[in-house]
Amino acid sequence: MKTKFIQLAASVLALSVSTGAFAQTDNDVYNNDGVNKVKVPPRDVPVISVKPDFVLTAKLPSVPESLTVFNVVAVDPTTIDPSATAVGRAFGFKSAAKKQHVNSKKSVSVLHTDANNRTLELFDSGAVFVKNETLLDEASPDLLASLKLDRETAKKYFAEKSRSFLSETKLVSSGITLRDITFGDLSVQSVRSKLETKKVIAAAANYSLTLNGIPAWGPGAATRVYFDTKGVSGFYSAAPTLKQGDIARVIKPEAAVEKYIAAGAPSTNIRLHTGVVYKVDISKVELVYYIDASNSAQKTVAPQYLISGQFYGRDLSGEKTDVASDFSYLVPAI
Repeated sequence: MKTKFIQLAASVLALSVSTGAFAQTDNDVYNNDGVNKVKVPPRDVPVISVKPDFVLTAKLPSVPESLTVFNVVAVDPTTIDPSATAVGRAFGFKSAAKKQHVNSKKSVSVLHTDANNRTLELFDSGAVFVKNETLLDEASPDLLASLKLDRETAKKYFAEKSRSFLSETKLVSSGITLRDITFGDLSVQSVRSKLETKKVIAAAANYSLTLNGIPAWGPGAATRVYFDTKGVSGFYSAAPTLKQGDIARVIKPEAAVEKYIAAGAPSTNIRLHTGVVYKVDISKVELVYYIDASNSAQKTVAPQYLISGQFYGRDLSGEKTDVASDFSYLVPAI
């Protein structure tokens, strides 16, 4: 008997991102419900109101006096023929069946399937995701072995292949830069022999987005090109269609840090194995445009300060051990 484990390095197929705004809470127990929001923890989790010491080690950024607020241009995906879209033409996609989905935020998406069981999903934000049926299939052959490439050489190979694909198809016009290459690693372990075999079944070229020279951040800022042994096997553009809106004055980063400290986030609640948060090290402050998930029904994309660093807590398990936990928190910049 064999037990299979699929490990997706750096979220190869992740279509949403947990921001970890309250990093001292257990996401699998009482998860964040969006950025800077946290649910009430279970009653058996102690709530400790200890005011931590805040330490600012970050170099604060120089920021412009004002920035554009972008409006999301909503589309009706139910009226769009996927074969007439740029991504549909790039993949030669013709819909054979479709299914409409409306989530709790009233965001609409339509999932199309073609004769080859490929899928193409159109979102009302303008985002699109297309993939082959075999992407991340456990039965797929080892991608690196088939190409006779080691991991580092494969990163360069897929970087160049993704750039060529985007250039030829013109699916993305500007504003993106290659961030990294990640792999879908499959581990198969035999229960009897305990022997483990590993293979790479997919790769993804992950691109970052900038708006007016300011980095975009969040699940909606992703652009990915996927690969398997047959070549390009998928494409995901999470960014919504945007148009320029009002110009807004940007607050100073010092004011954003003060707002974060005043929010009292570290003393809201704690996770069982971390204990009391007694120190917060603010090690990075960035000006970003936050873009939410493709199906979030976001109306505007505005500048935010991304404040990150580490919480330091004392372990309550009986051991006198300090535990560090990364955090990220968004403060409106306008």
